[in-house]
Amino acid sequence: MQKLPALMLVLAISALISCSRVEVVEVEKCAKVVGIKNYVESFLGVDDFQPTLYYVLDDGREIIGRYNNYKIGDSYCTSEYVPIDKGKDLQLDKRPPA
Repeated sequence: MQKLPALMLVLAISALISCSRVEVVEVEKCAKVVGIKNYVESFLGVDDFQPTLYYVLDDGREIIGRYNNYKIGDSYCTSEYVPIDKGKDLQLDKRPPA
């Protein structure tokens, strides 16, 4: 019997979301790799044996390069979910694709 009130709550929340003016869309943001940096990190004054590799993007971000192998000029894309108002135009990053 405990499951019935929980199910009713889920259905009520779903109905509210479907009637709301806010929608969540997936947006892909891309940037070009413009540089590579090596940082030697230290812990308690002891330097790490292997420097940490960072990729510098054209939008100013630096991403750690542990499991990826990018070259200068490659595109780095990420997806994120953004809430938008259904009553307004979708105003996202309008940069032309590289």
